[in-house]
Amino acid sequence: MVDSHDRLVGVIETMEVRVVARAEVDVRCGVDEGEGHVTVADGRRGHDGFWRSEEMAASLGGVARHVDDETPVVAERCRVVERRLSATE
Repeated sequence: MVDSHDRLVGVIETMEVRVVARAEVDVRCGVDEGEGHVTVADGRRGHDGFWRSEEMAASLGGVARHVDDETPVVAERCRVVERRLSATE
């Protein structure tokens, strides 16, 4: 994993990848990410903030992306195997 400045902040192991409607993303997917999500609602709040961020809009050419329960998403079930603090890199 890298941060917004391309600094290494961790290593993940991908365990499963599937394309599903956002409504089908389960809690296991969020918990395995290692970002502290313990419910589906926690994971949605975290990802919604990312999808609606200025950085994401800029990467899409300045166009905001609307995400709802029917939006296809790539659900990657992964786990963090190593964390690094970018400040020490």
